[in-house]
Amino acid sequence: MRASSERGVTLVELMVTVSIMTVVLGFVTRGFVGLQNASTGASLRLQNLDEARVLMDAVSKDLRTAARLS
Repeated sequence: MRASSERGVTLVELMVTVSIMTVVLGFVTRGFVGLQNASTGASLRLQNLDEARVLMDAVSKDLRTAARLS
């Protein structure tokens, strides 16, 4: 018998707490992975936009300096 002043944590309480923490940690991890994927996608889109801008500048320069064939 335990005295009323000797309170502790039962195995069931510990297992419930660990289970809840596992679920919460899973959601947090999934959120971070989603943010990382979104950031990677945004970086790739910006890189593609920069490359397209350089290409359009080169084509525009070529068109401006082109001479008409006679």
